[in-house]
Amino acid sequence: MMAIALLAAACGSGEPAGGSDASDVEGSTWTLVDLAGAPVPDGVEVTVDHDGGRISGTGGCTQYSSGAAFDDGTVTASHC
Repeated sequence: MMAIALLAAACGSGEPAGGSDASDVEGSTWTLVDLAGAPVPDGVEVTVDHDGGRISGTGGCTQYSSGAAFDDGTVTASHC
């Protein structure tokens, strides 16, 4: 859950990343490029894949999957 929160915060640019519900981001993949101004280390890839009401991805050395709710530009994971 912490990885998702960090990833969501780091992917934010101050502008909405997508629309306001699951259909607006379905099929998209977000890739972390920096966290609090620090670049992601070489060879590390952190992603969030959106597939309707689910999110999944990689957290560098782990994988995760969770149900997800989309509301007004906010993604909330139900569990990991």
